[in-house]
Amino acid sequence: DPTPVYTPQPPSGSGNSNSGTIVPGAGNPIGIATADNNQTAQVRFADTVGHWAQKDIEEMAGRGIVSGVTENTFEPDRAITRAEFATLLVKALNLSSGVSAEFSDVFQSEWYYHSVNAAANAGLIVGYDSLFRPNDLITREEMAVVLEKASSYLGKNAGRGGIERFSDQASISDWAHDSVDAATTAGLISGMPDGTFAPKENATRAQAVSVIKRLLDL
Repeated sequence: DPTPVYTPQPPSGSGNSNSGTIVPGAGNPIGIATADNNQTAQVRFADTVGHWAQKDIEEMAGRGIVSGVTENTFEPDRAITRAEFATLLVKALNLSSGVSAEFSDVFQSEWYYHSVNAAANAGLIVGYDSLFRPNDLITREEMAVVLEKASSYLGKNAGRGGIERFSDQASISDWAHDSVDAATTAGLISGMPDGTFAPKENATRAQAVSVIKRLLDL
């Protein structure tokens, strides 16, 4: 298997225009809200009514951190890319950086260019072999690694032991094990209803919003 981009250390083997305008399939697909679209941020998304993450999504929209894919849809169960997750995290933590992290596949013309560089320069994400792979989907264990780094960036120290409750803990990659343990112990990311962590499953937009809300609420 290819080595994930989000790793705690280099492995041994493997423009957001900031306008607040969301155009499906182009521009900024995650819907990062900005100061000039608070009205959009207050809209209840028709496709989140009754969803388990509805409260978190609405609260984060109200805080100006996310907006919909369209005016009244959020697509909560759509998988989220690495660039989208990095952008959401940077927006939530109010990070900025004009310094390039020198990823060969992150071009200045792309909407996520500044966010990916800001996340990398803050130490929240790590590329491999000069690549970031922005359009790849982020897995749950990759997300846990980034969350643990973000928690440390905020000066939070998590305990250990949360990983023990997952029946599939043996399937968590070695490079992600400690981060999953820290993130789950801190309550940043929880498991699935069946008692698994599902480390290789792709994270969804709803999951991303919920874990970042928990990060902000620590």
